[in-house]
Amino acid sequence: MLSIGFFALPLANLNVQDGYKPISELQNQNLNLYHIEYVAPEMIYNYGGKIPSITTEEGYTIPNEKTFHLLTKTEQPDTIEVLSKLYKMEFIDT
Repeated sequence: MLSIGFFALPLANLNVQDGYKPISELQNQNLNLYHIEYVAPEMIYNYGGKIPSITTEEGYTIPNEKTFHLLTKTEQPDTIEVLSKLYKMEFIDT
């Protein structure tokens, strides 16, 4: 059992992506964070708080702030296209 710990712990450090930015860093930027549709539970946990949705049954409820963060998936090109016509969007990878 002891040998598993010695071999597994060094391998855990190899699984970190280059340039990875944790979602928790967004809290330090003083901008509200919203999401479209589904957010994985681990994202909410890593963020450390609630992440309100802008999706409603009628469409979208756009926040009043001029600048905010929005979690999306790349599999939502239609949504991104609609919002990019209304807002200037800057894509940030995490």
